[in-house]
Amino acid sequence: MNERLARTGANKPGLLTLTIKDKSALYLAYMPFVRNGGLFIPTNSNYRLGDEVFMLLNLMGEDEKLPVAGRVIWVTPKGAQGKRTAGIGV
Repeated sequence: MNERLARTGANKPGLLTLTIKDKSALYLAYMPFVRNGGLFIPTNSNYRLGDEVFMLLNLMGEDEKLPVAGRVIWVTPKGAQGKRTAGIGV
């Protein structure tokens, strides 16, 4: 996983914490082809399209974590072709 983009999971599969450490990591996570934008979140947990998720987002060293609610619109499963990082787009 990219060191500048860290994801930690809670016990609930719908609750995520995402820390984006710098602008470069933000650009890597951003999904511009999603209407109104989206973020790719690395995770090994299983999600399905349409699942609701709640995320605590920490941007570039800010003390405050921003609460964000969304839906899964993209899934890259474990073992995906081309050694792609497993995760979801929200």
